[in-house]
Amino acid sequence: MYLPKERDVILVPLGVYESLRVIQQEKQNFQVGIQTYLGTKQDLTTYSKSKLETSKKEAQDALTTSPKSTRILLHLATHLELQGEFADAITHLKKVEKINPDQHPEVYIRQALLYEKLRKYAEAFNSYKERQVRLEQRLDKVAKPRPVLLLRQAPQGYRNLPSNYSCFLCCGISSSQEAYNRYIEGFDEKVDQNDDDLSLRTESIIRLGFLEWVPVPPLKDKNQNQGYLGSITPKRQKRLIENLKRYL
Repeated sequence: MYLPKERDVILVPLGVYESLRVIQQEKQNFQVGIQTYLGTKQDLTTYSKSKLETSKKEAQDALTTSPKSTRILLHLATHLELQGEFADAITHLKKVEKINPDQHPEVYIRQALLYEKLRKYAEAFNSYKERQVRLEQRLDKVAKPRPVLLLRQAPQGYRNLPSNYSCFLCCGISSSQEAYNRYIEGFDEKVDQNDDDLSLRTESIIRLGFLEWVPVPPLKDKNQNQGYLGSITPKRQKRLIENLKRYL
């Protein structure tokens, strides 16, 4: 095991605020979807049999001209469910799932409930699981491992962390064109490919304006495959801290 220390550059999953935004969006879309579904279901139960058939026919006709309308697909799925056509309702919900699952996360729960009515419990379990997997994949995209510089280690006892964790004040490192456009002379730090202290694939910038306290677990090994990208020199660390002190 390797315990990261000051001046190391490692990969850590960031994107906390982006992850919270994804979760909040998921929650909001799910609530809206369920409320719309329950409202439609309640309205349709007040229809007479003939009116229900007419409404269903109108939805089917509308679907022929707008086959990718999630609104029509969801509405028709509710019709089919009320008429006991559970398998056909699931088919329409799966179409919504393919078109826009992020906007309609409730379709996974609706599918699972219909599978339960069909006594297809394995399929119901898979539908519940699919929603979880899809959300995890969305979170992985925004919280993917990114290179950071462990600039300063926090004092002992800072945050309630496991004994093998350390907390560091970290600087973000970016190789994007946007980072180069926002580079601040005398504040940020440029890192070239030929620099001896780091093993970065492209020219990058240590962003002093991107600071965050990050809990860092031990690495399995001190190599690039385990997320270790090198260590800056004491001279570079001193320069960064002096730039930050001068700014503050």
